[in-house]
Amino acid sequence: MTGFFAELGKKVAERWLSLLLLPGFLLVAAWVAGVRLGHGNALGALDLADWLTGTATAAQLALAAAGMLAVSAGLGLAAAAGGVAIMRLWTARGARAPLVWLTRRRERRWKHAQAEIMLSIEEERLAGLADLVNARNAICLVPSARPMWIGDRLRAVDQRVLRSYDLDLAGVWPRLWLVLPGEARTEIAVAYESLAAAARLMAWGLLYLPVAVFWWPAAIVALVTCVTAWVRARAAAETFGSLLESAIDLYALDLAAHLKLDAEGPLSRETGLAVTRLVRKDFIELTDP
Repeated sequence: MTGFFAELGKKVAERWLSLLLLPGFLLVAAWVAGVRLGHGNALGALDLADWLTGTATAAQLALAAAGMLAVSAGLGLAAAAGGVAIMRLWTARGARAPLVWLTRRRERRWKHAQAEIMLSIEEERLAGLADLVNARNAICLVPSARPMWIGDRLRAVDQRVLRSYDLDLAGVWPRLWLVLPGEARTEIAVAYESLAAAARLMAWGLLYLPVAVFWWPAAIVALVTCVTAWVRARAAAETFGSLLESAIDLYALDLAAHLKLDAEGPLSRETGLAVTRLVRKDFIELTDP
């Protein structure tokens, strides 16, 4: 057990170093370079090196390094908190301004794409129908109702599962997670961590923006970092959403069996509704018994 906890401590330290401390140290270094060099001598790396080595003693440099590590750790915590906030923004409902404006814009785009599909079907222009469907699905797989693409992509899982199987994903998922095999849970957890890591990367990119006021290269770093984070986030959300829906398709019948429901053949709406009734303690029947 001692060896286990020692190895666990090493892994935690490695994650802290790679995810928080090193990026924070780079950000502190960018602040130092920005304040010292400014816009006029933004690329004067040799001047910065001469300043660091020529104006401070070894003891002062050691003290400064210790201070930078402490500040780096603080910035790492700030980036982690910022990542959580960004995740909430990406998945927000968007019921209030200004997010509601983005929601309405996405709704209009989806409805326009759907109208193009229906018009193509009515006029029997089937040659380009697949492209029209792909264009609509690129906005959202179901009618859009979120301000951000990521929020719509994850919401689509809930809507598609409900429409296909009458399964309430919010109520079913905690129970389904307990019956999933280890490999499936690992794949889903890795996909979610990739999405969370992209949110943290976005937070780091935003933290470089104040440095750009003093040092223009920081603006380039911020832009590249934020664009990279968004591209990674979309890919991670697509993978995460696909894995969630696949888990329902493949293992919902296993959950029904654990709940002692008689379910034969492929997953049906009747089975899904029966599972929902059991797991949703506040389920309200909409028809007379």
